[in-house]
Amino acid sequence: MMDALDAIAPRPGDGADAWIEWCLARLQFYERAAEHDPMTNSVRRLAYDCLERLQEDEGADSALVAAAKGLADAALIERAENLGRVHEGAEADGGSVNDLLASFEGQTFETARDALERFRAGIVFTAHPTFAMSAGQRAAMAILASAPGDKDAKAAIAKLAHAPDQPITLGDEHAAVQAAIRRAKSALRGVTDNILAWAQQHYPDRWRELAPAPISVASWVGYDLDGRTDIHWGETFRLRLEEKAQQLGGYANQLRTIDLDDANAKRDALADRLSNAAALANEQAALFTGDLDDPDRVTKAANTLTKDEPRRLISLKDIIDDVDAFIDDARHPDALRQLCILKSEMRSYGLGVAHIHLRINAAQVRSALRADLGIEQGRAFIDRTALAAAAEKAGSVSKRRVNIASIFLEQMTARRQLMLSAEFLKHIDADTPIRFLIAECEAPATVMGAVYLARLYGVEHRLDISPLFETPEAIERGGRFMERLLA
Repeated sequence: MMDALDAIAPRPGDGADAWIEWCLARLQFYERAAEHDPMTNSVRRLAYDCLERLQEDEGADSALVAAAKGLADAALIERAENLGRVHEGAEADGGSVNDLLASFEGQTFETARDALERFRAGIVFTAHPTFAMSAGQRAAMAILASAPGDKDAKAAIAKLAHAPDQPITLGDEHAAVQAAIRRAKSALRGVTDNILAWAQQHYPDRWRELAPAPISVASWVGYDLDGRTDIHWGETFRLRLEEKAQQLGGYANQLRTIDLDDANAKRDALADRLSNAAALANEQAALFTGDLDDPDRVTKAANTLTKDEPRRLISLKDIIDDVDAFIDDARHPDALRQLCILKSEMRSYGLGVAHIHLRINAAQVRSALRADLGIEQGRAFIDRTALAAAAEKAGSVSKRRVNIASIFLEQMTARRQLMLSAEFLKHIDADTPIRFLIAECEAPATVMGAVYLARLYGVEHRLDISPLFETPEAIERGGRFMERLLA
């Protein structure tokens, strides 16, 4: 077999195709050998072979580079087409949704409503694993997954280097995630419409009361401080306000497309109110830029965020009541469905493009708690004494008022993130819960300490504290962890 492989080995002057044929044959041979010798590393052996060939033919560098590019292109195309095949059974008419709805056949409206208005699953958009590919590669891959064989996408891949964009900024991450969220929510509107069509058929007198919420969409890009030092708290404010402005503008645009006949003037007035609130949010966001270690700049931004203003909107409750009134009066089926979809999105996402996940590390929580709990540096948080101290604090804490000046002065990351939550709820969106993720969480006292801090800053009513079990040991102990915490 080795003689046959040597026979097809690249010769001086051979191009990329010859190198590809030889590399694939060589790799296949070594992989078969690995079945009998598990210590064999087929990729390493191929690398040694390539090195020997390069030493024999110094001019082969460019051909080997081209061969690597060709193999990488083929792998990316295959990955895209596999992705398309995995999802080719997803029916545009909502077949899988209809299968779910079939389980409610014969049930009361209240039973169906209770099930359909609770999130059954959640999608969380992160960023960092994505950027091993450039934006151009991601776009071409998406096209190929949707339309296998697309010649323009394949041609684009052939011209692109297999390397991430440089540099990758937080702004790049956030823009990519926001684009993904827009596409996901567009698809989910179709799911909501499908549910409403089913409800209209089965509950003709009450279907318009339904606000389906089958799947939640969330992101932690711009809110994740686990292992990152490049996200200033002011940047988090800016992103949250920009997302608020984007969502309010989206609500206004959706509303303006719905024909409500005699109520169109009222519709436009409500859309204008949403647009004006979006404009204010953009103005507020613009002030959370530049040097936010400058007290004067922070003071101006804080005053603009907190002052009374006719355009200010921190809750959608009144807006949803107005949409409900439109639903009560609307007669056209299409208008009714569009209003119900709009109401569903308002109830699901409030004044944000998606739910937000603040994410920090357990070590950051412990650092913020040691002084309050009387646990000296170096002592473990894992023992029952730490848990008892945290529980006692959580049970007797008195709420502390905070403001943006408090955030400006605070040095502890965990405290600052909880203060951010308090300011978000007071001045940006009072109704939508915030998830507070604690990475690498291995001690119940860490979670109980976070409960104490949430009560200290008055956000426990809207904060979902979620420990993340991220190692095999933590996952194995997770059940016992929760038992101790709840006890």
